[in-house]
Amino acid sequence: AQSVVTPDFYRTDPAWQHMGQWTDYVRRISYVNAHGKLLADVLLLNPMDSIWALSEGANMDPGYDMLDVGGGIPANTASHGGRASEINRIYHEAIRQLAHARIEALAADKFYLKEMHVRKGRLVRGEYSFRTVILPPMTVMDLQVAEILLQFARDGGFILYLGELPEGSLQRGRTDHRIQELFRSMKTLPNVMEARDLPAAIRRGNCGLDPQISFLEGEFDMPTLCRQIDGRLFAWIANNEEEAHDFKIRIRCTPGQVSRWNPSDGHIFPIAAESVEKGIEAKLRLYPYEGCFIVVDPDKP
Repeated sequence: AQSVVTPDFYRTDPAWQHMGQWTDYVRRISYVNAHGKLLADVLLLNPMDSIWALSEGANMDPGYDMLDVGGGIPANTASHGGRASEINRIYHEAIRQLAHARIEALAADKFYLKEMHVRKGRLVRGEYSFRTVILPPMTVMDLQVAEILLQFARDGGFILYLGELPEGSLQRGRTDHRIQELFRSMKTLPNVMEARDLPAAIRRGNCGLDPQISFLEGEFDMPTLCRQIDGRLFAWIANNEEEAHDFKIRIRCTPGQVSRWNPSDGHIFPIAAESVEKGIEAKLRLYPYEGCFIVVDPDKP
């Protein structure tokens, strides 16, 4: 089927006869993903304030060439030695690297950080709670955000910085001794770490970057997405490759009854799994281009 499906469905498409099956598949997945919340322990700070600080008035001129080569941001940032493009590159690489490592993360800017409070080594906003904050390279930061981050770090939260730390603030300009003092204090804490090589930091561990799903056997590049819905964990796993994979995984969660939800036909059936400390372990098979939800219900041990 993979070889005959074109980017768009039309009545003349060889796969048109399967349109109903495809839309049912998408409908079931979308329904699940419309509920609950993403199980994200990691918060990635959006560096947009630094991008604006490195931009100049010409980027508001409709006659100005807006895009630099490969950077996707205002071309006039080259006057700052390409720093904005480098910040942009590292930020987007971090998003991809976290997804590849099966680490659930959300991104936020200063608006959301200011709405968060520190509780038991976590940054909390509503139902979301983060134990690790990742800082891409930055030149400026809101002073209140920096103060919240220092409080978070002093309370035991992890902070990883991927490059230069801010020397200026939005309130006082490119050189702010107060914000520099805040970050000097942060860097003295053992849970605040430089991580210019993020994949290496993930492999080393002990930095608050723990995947929700980890391989015990048969590892391959498996996209995942974990949500919590009505107290149950819904773990989406997929095989985007042309060969089947047999593997064993550990899911970090409260142990309970484990089932497999097949979005292709809506079938739900229990699977064998072993309860371990802080999770479950299960052996599974995914056929080429197959995806499914693994659901753990702690109310049904």
